[in-house]
Parts: sequence; C-alpha cells; structure tokens
Amino acid sequence: MARLGFSTNDHREYFDNDGAKFDPTPSLANPNKDGGLVMRSSTGSGKSGIYQVLPKYQFIATGLYQAPWGINLAGNMVTRQGFATPFFRNQVPTADPVNRLKTVLLVDDVGERRLPTVTSLDARLGKEFAVRRARFNVDVDLFNVLNSATVLGRQYNLRLTTANNVLEIMNPRVLRLGLRFNF
Repeated sequence: MARLGFSTNDHREYFDNDGAKFDPTPSLANPNKDGGLVMRSSTGSGKSGIYQVLPKYQFIATGLYQAPWGINLAGNMVTRQGFATPFFRNQVPTADPVNRLKTVLLVDDVGERRLPTVTSLDARLGKEFAVRRARFNVDVDLFNVLNSATVLGRQYNLRLTTANNVLEIMNPRVLRLGLRFNF
C-alpha cells in the first residue's frame, strides 16, 4: 500500500487602496504589502508570538509492505519548504499618539528569505501475534531516520543581542518500542 500527496500554496493579500490598511506600519501581524504573502500567528501548545508564512510546497509519501510471516514494514516521508524569516524590531519609537512603541517588520518581502527545506523520514517494523482471542502487536518505530538537525526557528527580533540565534531544530533520531494488546 502507498499514498503520495503534494500541495502547493501562494496565500497573498490585496488592498483596494491605502485606506484599507488600519495602520500603514508594516508589522508581523500585518506586513501591509499589496500582493504580498499573508502572515499568521501560531496558536496552541504554548508557542505564541510566532508568525509564519506558509510553505509554498509540501510533499508526503507513505507506504506499507506486508512481508512474509506477518511482518509489516512501513515508511513515511515529508518534505516541505522552510518557513519564512520575518526579521523585525520591537519597541521602535514612533510619532503615533496612540501607540508610541511599535513592532516593525524589517523585510519588504517576507517570503524572500527562508529557513532550509525540512525533510523527515520515519520507519516502522511491526508484527502481530495471536493468543486465543487476544492479539499482541509489537512495533519498532524509528523517527527522523536521517537524524536531520534542520533549523525550524530563529530569533528574528534584531533589537536583541541574540538576533538570528537558532531557537529550534528538529528532534533527533528517536527509537520507540511499542506493545499493543487487543482483545
């Protein structure tokens, strides 16, 4: 069995005129570039304040081979374009009477510079054993087979001395042993 998938994306925003922009200052939440890429804030599981531009492409391939003696061999590969690197500076003094300190986006085209392409390869070896009416599944999973240390995030605030430092990389190779019991 196998499944292949490919997706592409070019999510852009357009403005009828300059009056359509609430605040003309380019920021992480609103780059305000007519025809420019859309940025969205991440949500969930503790990662807030991260703004992302979707990758332009993603490729997925999964497969399962049922070998003799009931042994299952499976693999999963995902490749996607790296996220954009939206460099910005916060606490920028402005003449705005409502909001004197602003966060300003420092790149004109948020999609021009990106992190490296992310490729992840996972593998599984599994076998099912039957004992009367019960079944036991023994699984061995290997995640990040290639042990890639691809950069997933950097410090984009250029006001900080840690600007451009790596904040997140892919998890290292992990071996998981599993036992499932069904009755």
